[in-house]
Amino acid sequence: MKAWWIVPVWKTLHYFAIALVVGIVGLVDLRIVGVAKGLPLRPLQRLMPWAVVAFAVAAASGYALLRLNPANSFGPPVNVAFAGKILFLLLIGLNDMLYFATGLKRQVDAVGAGERTSVSARIVAGVSLVLWIGVVYWSRMLTFLAGAI
Repeated sequence: MKAWWIVPVWKTLHYFAIALVVGIVGLVDLRIVGVAKGLPLRPLQRLMPWAVVAFAVAAASGYALLRLNPANSFGPPVNVAFAGKILFLLLIGLNDMLYFATGLKRQVDAVGAGERTSVSARIVAGVSLVLWIGVVYWSRMLTFLAGAI
């Protein structure tokens, strides 16, 4: 017998964790893009470990939700929104690998208040913002597209 409160608790935990991740990453990405140039980037990037913890909580709670109702995501047929969300998360991972592997992280850390980041850092941050918006969009569409197509 399943308790009625399990799914709402996991969903609440999942949504709060996603909000924390997107909030922190969005704040840092917006500053890299050029919003709020009066703020230095190094102190903002100190928030990123919190985003990593929140991402781990979101991944764990998402896995729990997937185990509680696998048909909602895996179908049959496969939920297009779930596939879109996973695709966007994979693209975010590739974008982050690019950010670290090319040395953009070190470059961005050196940017002080009032300074601009490089064009390549702004592109990577802009792509990150778009991809995170896509993750949130596809997350919300999960319910509406379950069993569609």
